[in-house]
Amino acid sequence: MADFPKLEPLARRYGPGEFNASDVPGLAGTRRRFYHPSGPIRQPLTLIYQWLTLTETDAIRDHYIGQRCGHVPFRLPGIIWNGQTTVLNTLAWKYVSQPDEDEQRGGRHHVTVSLVSVPDTVARTTTDP
Repeated sequence: MADFPKLEPLARRYGPGEFNASDVPGLAGTRRRFYHPSGPIRQPLTLIYQWLTLTETDAIRDHYIGQRCGHVPFRLPGIIWNGQTTVLNTLAWKYVSQPDEDEQRGGRHHVTVSLVSVPDTVARTTTDP
């Protein structure tokens, strides 16, 4: 598992996601719902980068490919959250799709990365909160 590149995004867009819960059959045909203490799952996150160098763009592209084109969960470094400590920086993430790249003048790139949170199955190996 490789952590996402340490690049601060220009902007972040969040979505509400879903609470991690289990439905269990109860007495007399009823159902009980148990909420698990982990953070929300299937929570969308879009990271927007502008004017990245080719090296920075390659780092994002190589990470996507290294995560088996989005199928392997990973951690996000603290710089993504701009130093804020929230439940979001303890979640595991997966790519929704390939990062969207738009080449600009001067060899720079605009990159949009779409992610979604997944149940916490990733070993906490990152050294960056």
